[in-house]
Amino acid sequence: MDEVTQLRIYFISWLMENINKLCQVESFLLNNLISIIVHAIKREYPEVWPSAFNDLLLFGKENLTTLNFVIRTLFEIDTEVAS
Repeated sequence: MDEVTQLRIYFISWLMENINKLCQVESFLLNNLISIIVHAIKREYPEVWPSAFNDLLLFGKENLTTLNFVIRTLFEIDTEVAS
C-alpha cells in the first residue's frame, strides 16, 4: 500500500470519528474538508480508489450529520467535475 493510499485511509477514518464535532465548528473548515475529499476522488477515481463512491455512500449511512456531509460532497463533485 503506497503512502497516498495510507494517508487517504487515515483521513477518512479520522473524519468518520470526528464528523459530529467538525459539524459544530465554522463552516469554512467543513468546506475545506469536503474539498479535500473531492480532490482525492478526482485524482484517484477509478484507477487508485475504485470504491470511492461506495465508501462515500457507506459513510452517509452513519447518521444525519454524515448524510449531510455526503450530500454536500456529491454536490461539490457535481460542481467540480460534471458541470
